[in-house]
Amino acid sequence: MKNVFFDSIVVALMKSKNKVIHIDVIRRIFSAVMQDTYTDKKMYKLLYYLKNRWYLITLKKNIYFVKQSDDEYSEQWLTDRFYWDLVKQHCKEYVKSDWYIGWLKALELHMSGYDVPDEIMIVNADKQATEVIIFDKKVLFKTYVSSGNNLFRLYKKHVSKIDLGRIMVPVVCMEIALLETLYNPSVVHKWYIDGLVKKLLKKYKNTLDPSIWALVVKNNKHHSSLNRLYVLAQSVDKKLADSIFQIIKKYSYILSFS
Repeated sequence: MKNVFFDSIVVALMKSKNKVIHIDVIRRIFSAVMQDTYTDKKMYKLLYYLKNRWYLITLKKNIYFVKQSDDEYSEQWLTDRFYWDLVKQHCKEYVKSDWYIGWLKALELHMSGYDVPDEIMIVNADKQATEVIIFDKKVLFKTYVSSGNNLFRLYKKHVSKIDLGRIMVPVVCMEIALLETLYNPSVVHKWYIDGLVKKLLKKYKNTLDPSIWALVVKNNKHHSSLNRLYVLAQSVDKKLADSIFQIIKKYSYILSFS
């Protein structure tokens, strides 16, 4: 079987050279070449040969990169090249509702930090799961619910598109990203997060909209985050810190982190 079909399948695959393709596309290619003799069992056996001979690189389950066997591409290169495309495609396929990038990656994107994260938080209306995007990079799908109410529509109003060059991605506003990022930060990342937050507060202190923070805590979310934001703002800008404190007094409660 391999000798009969292998070379013809390689020729057909090379029409997608240096591109990412789904298993369904591969199945159609195999079926067209093998015609009446095609079976899934034969396809997976040939798929094994193709990977062993470096015509295909598995990026994740059912997703492959097509290449000439003697061309070399590092895992880092493939990640940098295709990560954001795969994030957008994954969300299109597996999220029923609209979605946006939130939490730390959203904050970094607002500060022009385009590096690929180990994990990215995607907020949406209905899906909670952890899934693979490429190699060991994961997406964490999250919903927002308070007192039985889904808050996604409320948050969606504060989402805008950020241009990453080849694609545009929806990213939540800085005000909400700040609160999300400051929610229960790990000890390992706390110093980095605190530094990033202070940098953003210093740069955007005159344009941040405190009413968005009020909106979030009025819906019973991120009270501790707002308190942490207040602590950090005190070392950046007294006027901004005071506006945060007024929101805490009116819509939230004062917490101590000592």
